[in-house]
Order: sequence, then C-alpha cells, then structure tokens
Amino acid sequence: MFKTLLYKEIKNTIITFQFQFITILSVLICSAYIYIGLKEYETRLENYNILKLKSKEEVDNINVFSQLQPLVASQPKVFSIICNGTMGAKGSYLRISPFSVPSKLNNEITYNPYINSGFQFDFNKVVAVLLSLLAILISFNMTSEEQEKGTLKLTLSSFVPKRKIIMAKLLACQIAISITLLAIFFILFLILLFSPSVSLNIDFFFRIVLIFLFYQVYLFTFILIGGLFSILTKRSSTSLIINLFVWLLFTIVIPYGVIFISESVSGNEKMDGYNTQIMALENDANRKLNEWNKTHPKPGPAYTFGYVEFNERDNYFITRGVRQEFFDWCETYFTYRNSLMIDKAEKEYEIEKNILLYKENRRKLNERLLSLSVTNQLSVIVENLCNTSFFDYESYINDLKIYRTTLLSYIESKKGFSSRRWFTDDQTGQDAWVKDPEKFDPNILANDRNIGYKAYLAINVQKDLPERKLNLKDVPVFQNSKISISKSFKNSLFESNFLILFNALLFFLILVLFNKYYVIS
Repeated sequence: MFKTLLYKEIKNTIITFQFQFITILSVLICSAYIYIGLKEYETRLENYNILKLKSKEEVDNINVFSQLQPLVASQPKVFSIICNGTMGAKGSYLRISPFSVPSKLNNEITYNPYINSGFQFDFNKVVAVLLSLLAILISFNMTSEEQEKGTLKLTLSSFVPKRKIIMAKLLACQIAISITLLAIFFILFLILLFSPSVSLNIDFFFRIVLIFLFYQVYLFTFILIGGLFSILTKRSSTSLIINLFVWLLFTIVIPYGVIFISESVSGNEKMDGYNTQIMALENDANRKLNEWNKTHPKPGPAYTFGYVEFNERDNYFITRGVRQEFFDWCETYFTYRNSLMIDKAEKEYEIEKNILLYKENRRKLNERLLSLSVTNQLSVIVENLCNTSFFDYESYINDLKIYRTTLLSYIESKKGFSSRRWFTDDQTGQDAWVKDPEKFDPNILANDRNIGYKAYLAINVQKDLPERKLNLKDVPVFQNSKISISKSFKNSLFESNFLILFNALLFFLILVLFNKYYVIS
C-alpha cells in the first residue's frame, strides 16, 4: 500500500506545471552557468600557465639577487566551475618579496564576457536558489490541496497509518526533485568529461558525490518547510505566501542583507590608524638610513651611466664599470638597508595583524548572522568541498608566508643580501669604465647625447651573457599544501551537522503535527 501511495504522489507531483516549468528552467540556467564557470576556469587556467611560465623565465634570467622575487600564481580549482567561493574572489597571484610579508593575493584581469555578465552568481548559487524554489512549489500544498478538495478525509480514514501517508508525500517530493538534480549533475558531468582542460580523478568523484548528497539534504529542508506550513495553515494560498516569504528570507534577504550591512559599516578609523603607524615605520626607516649615510659618505662620484641613487633590481646594469671604492660602499649600504627593510616588513605585518584581526572578527560576526540561513549553510559546505572556501584561502596565504621565509633563508645562505651580487653582475676586479676620474667631466653624459648613448650601450651590451646570470637551479619552489576531503568536511562540520539536525527536527515536528491532524469540514 505504501508503494502504491508513493507512486501516486510522485505521479501527481511531476505532472504539475510548476514542477515541469521550474525543472526545465533550472536545467537550462544551470547548464548556462556550468558553461560560464567552465569558460572562466579555462581563462584562469590559461592565465595561470602564462604566469607560471613567466615566473620560470624570470628565475632563469636573473643577474642579481635583488631580482629574485618569484611570481607565485594560484592554480585555479576545477571545482570553481561549481562554486567560485572565497578563493575565486580574493585573487590569483602574488610576487614574493623579501621586504613584504604576504597577507593577500592580487587579482588578475579577466576578459571573460560570460562571468562579467553573470552578476557574480555561480552554479552553486543558482542550484541553491532555483531548486529550493522548486522544493517549495511542490510541497507548499502537500496536505492543504487535498484538504481543500475534500479527498484528505478519505485518505486519513483508510487503514494506512498517518506517518506512512506523510512520509510518502515527503519522499515523493524528494524523488521528484532528485530527478531534476540528477539531470543537472548529468549535464555537469558530461561537460566536464569532454572538456580538455579538466582532468577527472577519484578525489573529484568523491567530492562531487558529497556535494550531490548535501544538495539533497538542503532541498529536503525546503520540502519539510513547505510540508510544515501546509499542515499548519491548512490553506494552500496561505501556505504559499508564508513559504515564499521563508524562501526569500533564507536565499536572498539574509545572505545578501548581511553582506550589504557588513560592507556599509565603515572601518576607516582602523585604516587611518594603520596608515599612521605604517607611515611612522617608513619615516623611522628613512631616518636610520639617512643617519647611516651621514656616517658612511659616498666615496666620490660613481662615474657610471645613470644616477648614484639607482633601483638595484631594475637598473643593476648601470653599476657596470664603476670604481671599486663605490662597489665597496654599495655592498655596505645594501647590507645595512636590506636588514633594515626586512625588519621593517616584519613590523609592518605585526601592525597589519590588527587590521586582519578586525576583519576576521567581522567575518565571524557575519558567519554567525549568516548561519540563520540554511542557504548559507549549504554554501559553506559546498565551498569547502570545492576547495574554494575561506579556510582554503587562509591555508594558501600561510603557504606563501612559509615560502617567503624559505626564500629569505636561501638568499642568506648564498650571501645574497650582503654581497655585490645583490646590486651588480660585474665581476670582481673588473676594469673601471672611467680610467682617469680626475679628468672626467660628469656632465658629459647629460651634455652630449651621443656619448651618453654609447656609454649606455657599453655597459648594457653584455647583460645577457651566461657568466652574468645567477645559478639558481636550487632555488626553493613554492609548494601549495593540498587539503584532503576529510579536512574539507571537518572545516564545515558545524554546518553539516546543523543542516542534518535541522532536517531531523522538522521531520519529527511534521510527524507529530500530522499525527494530530484533523480535517476541517
């Protein structure tokens, strides 16, 4: 009898206009967003490969240690096709510098027209909004429709227990919506299977199955909500209004309202204090550098093409052919300055921690408010399973900090901060460009462009010679720690348990209420 009742309920559900219309709409829109997500992933993957190749070329063509600032690109996650998450919004690359502690990523420029027209939605958000609406529309009149038609009294008077009747109705709605979800995931699987940019493995299948199961739990929540108000109101129109209000509250009002309020709250006073402290550090470093310059005067003119105050990273070649006394002074200068700048970077990060702590507290407050929405609970779970969550972003930043520390140790082991190879690729004992400093007119380069240009060519012509390149075959390579499925699941354990327990509570409540249900004559 239960199977017969279940079959009847499934048939009655899938033949309804709202089910067929929302199913077709959901499949079409989700397919479009799968395509959008795939194109965005391919764009980011292409940018990642370009940045990775650029970084390798830079390291292979480094003349001085001041140039060793590796470009680290974040490899896009395959699951960003499903859920862009925090990782997709925070940035994609960073140049590791000895004089700056990593705290955030830089954003790449994307020219993908699809994602720009998508209003920052992704596959996960579309499923969460559209299919939850479908769950409401097929369950809001679960009992009230029969109540209004007068057939519920006949159903309740049969020998079938009430709990089996309501379980058949709930299960029928879940099976019906599973058909829609399976169709969407089948399309997702086909698109990813035939995409040359996506490689599928065991980890992918485990994660996709878990995502599918949690979508089922999430959608069952809205089915239970629809059934609950159908029992409580006993009128389809009233039930529909209340259910749509709850749906709007969970899917739109709370998630986007909390974000809007959070962004509206000004943190300018924190940033003003931060900028003041950073400026004080900058002034203190400049003061110490000026004091050092007073006690360590430059040994006369450098006699080189360019200025004495040069950028050692970009204009290292202008030191070629300068006098040995100036080389010695530069070694001492950069040894002191590098130590000062590294210490300054650490102090800046300690100050920045206060801003990061402030942002973290705001994020936790937002999480507490957003936890009122089951839609946000689902987003947290899916983001973690897709490796695009805030925890994945924090883990990546931590890996960058570790890499910077490793890079500092490497440069120190090569005496990169304290030797002439920090600022010049000239060999020791090389002849000076100006043979007779006393008779040399330092203004000749500015007054005679031809002589100046010849001087430039003379010092720049050998910059690509192999003997001028640094041997960096043993330079540390950035390693991004992988987060396992168990760790991903653990990061969203609260949300997972909340969603399951919330469903259990609603289910128990429906059983109790329907068991006491009476038909209005």
